[in-house]
Amino acid sequence: MFTIKARDLAAILDQAAPHRFQADEDPNDLAALILDCTPGHLHAVACSDRTLAVARTPVAGDVWTAPVGYDDATALRGWLDSSDTVTVEHVTSGGHQLLRFTEGVAQLTVPAAPHVGRLPWRALLRLVLDAREHPLA
Repeated sequence: MFTIKARDLAAILDQAAPHRFQADEDPNDLAALILDCTPGHLHAVACSDRTLAVARTPVAGDVWTAPVGYDDATALRGWLDSSDTVTVEHVTSGGHQLLRFTEGVAQLTVPAAPHVGRLPWRALLRLVLDAREHPLA
């Protein structure tokens, strides 16, 4: 669990979301925005058949990864417009991952997208960065 300014969470969602699969593309199992929390940062990751976008903001949270469907990510983004400081919790209920966003008495709970496979975004990013450093790139 961690607390974050709504504008900071909205900013990383806004940076990653344009890189998602579009309606005319075949998204397979990657039709989601990945929220990936490390001890120092919350990452928002999106990809399409041609791009991989990663945005991050500092947080002091636990380690977890949860894919969020784009409809749920859009609902979250809209909810953040009327929020100031949000508490984010990664919970498991009935064997399912949930992300709970709370500000005062207002709360939005978003299920992790069970249809989404694991996206090894760190390995993909590392491959791209390594290729750029190669003298023939």
